[in-house]
Amino acid sequence: MERFGLTHRFFGELTDDVLIMVSELVTNAQRHAGDAYHSGSFTLWHPNRWLVLTVHDKGTYVPWRETYQSHELAWDADWEGGGRGLALVRGLAERNLGELDWANDGDRRNPGKVARVRMLLPDLVWPHQFEDPFTGRLVSP
Repeated sequence: MERFGLTHRFFGELTDDVLIMVSELVTNAQRHAGDAYHSGSFTLWHPNRWLVLTVHDKGTYVPWRETYQSHELAWDADWEGGGRGLALVRGLAERNLGELDWANDGDRRNPGKVARVRMLLPDLVWPHQFEDPFTGRLVSP
């Protein structure tokens, strides 16, 4: 995140939230898809006013129900049983004007999924062009 100029000094709460979201999503991918498939990836990029993080794994189950359970259920439930990480990620994303969504990775031979969190950043200008890793498009401000 420092590479993007998003240092803890100026974006402390955001950087803390991103660290928690990455930890939860990577742990979830490893716990639920890691035994069967030892591949996966994590990306973080900053297209213009957005901060986007993705976690890709080869598990086929997309946890819609777990993602969209209410925040109250997530906080009141027994923490030993697990199952609140995705609600936590969604809540942190929403707190940072963002969202958590899921997509199929498009691999027909060995399908998997991608968890994506997009968050709107404060008023920043990102003057560089970059290639969107999903579409291959060149993106500029």
